[in-house]
Amino acid sequence: MTLEAIEYLDRYLTKSMDMFEWGSGGSTVFFAERVRTVCTIEHDQSWGARVRHELNRREISNVDLEVVAPTVSSDPGTSVEEPIWDNRPEYANLDFRAYVETIEKWPDASLDLAVVDGRCRPDCIRYATRKVKPMGLLVVDNSERAAYRAALSTVAHWYTRHFFGPVVGCSLFSRTSVYVKPER
Repeated sequence: MTLEAIEYLDRYLTKSMDMFEWGSGGSTVFFAERVRTVCTIEHDQSWGARVRHELNRREISNVDLEVVAPTVSSDPGTSVEEPIWDNRPEYANLDFRAYVETIEKWPDASLDLAVVDGRCRPDCIRYATRKVKPMGLLVVDNSERAAYRAALSTVAHWYTRHFFGPVVGCSLFSRTSVYVKPER
């Protein structure tokens, strides 16, 4: 996430908030120190173990980290549901449906914050919109990417704040967008 977005979230978050995050890592630690509960979903088993180790080392106990690995897609026509694909070549023929749909465990309009910073971001954006409560936040990292435009059009009527700038831990510039769900 961009530095400016992190500063904004640091001022906004409170210990009464519950959140959901696709893509665990340093952000998981950041959020865990500022909200009541964090449910974070990771697709990579070894990375998930590293994050879990860091959470344990820091004695952070308000995080539910779940590793939901993609599955090899079945033959076309044998599944009732269409697979959810990721756009990266190394994930060709891997179905991320279970990963994306993990948020379905949460009731609609129950989350104060949903963060999309993992795989299959357009699908995650679509699933998250129902789960965020009115006046809750949807945070999308790297929101400048063309591949996310169609999914982001579904929240175009939400109050939006874009933060473009340097990204923590690397020499890239990117955009992190914060969307506030309208009350109606």
